[in-house]
Amino acid sequence: MEHGTIIIGAGISGILISKYLSENNIEHIILEKRNVLGGIWAYSDNENITTVTKKTIMSSSAGLSFFSDFPFPKSYPHFPHSNEYYSYLKDYVKHFDIEKNIIYGVNITKIIKVKDKHEISTDSEDVYKCTNLIICTGLHNKKNNIFKKKYPNYNGKILHSQQIKFNKPYCKKTDKVLIYGGGETAADMAMDSYTQSSKVVWCIPRGMWCFRRVIAERPIDEFSSIQIFEKVLNGEPYFTGRDT
Repeated sequence: MEHGTIIIGAGISGILISKYLSENNIEHIILEKRNVLGGIWAYSDNENITTVTKKTIMSSSAGLSFFSDFPFPKSYPHFPHSNEYYSYLKDYVKHFDIEKNIIYGVNITKIIKVKDKHEISTDSEDVYKCTNLIICTGLHNKKNNIFKKKYPNYNGKILHSQQIKFNKPYCKKTDKVLIYGGGETAADMAMDSYTQSSKVVWCIPRGMWCFRRVIAERPIDEFSSIQIFEKVLNGEPYFTGRDT
């Protein structure tokens, strides 16, 4: 099976690239390991698959999180739940007829280059060939076990954030919880663990700047939106990403 361009991964990046390739009449396909599109936004109970959790709410506001050619529904809150964002992605794919380019359930085992062609082998023994290969597998598809490497003598229970989906208890009220890392996932874990355990210690190796999410009833990140600046400069009314 030979194609001009193959995209690996049907998350946000793969979806957007497919949309723009189609607009320019460039033949291509997307190979997706799972049976759903959306990447990390497609929730799974499987602890070996990195996805959002049951409680994930977007940290960037609606005004900065929609695609310029497809606004959020007006009914969305300033900070949409991950379920709402996943519905938005599916609507985007449907609107721009992207799904016809996706092949689901493709588990890639090896990629090599033979002369000017990339050869992609799968566990079903299919081989895809292409001239242009675009890899969109994301930043979060593998566990980072840095804590275990730095503190090999620690003998307490260790859970990676990938394993915590908030779909079942991960600690007891009598437990003391240490959260290592200062990213958005760690912040979610800190908030939830505060009510689920006896004590929470949040260890942030490189420090963190913390700001309120809302000022004067508006999401703070919307004040730096390029789209808003363009409206202001053009003398148009202020708007949010949910407006059409």
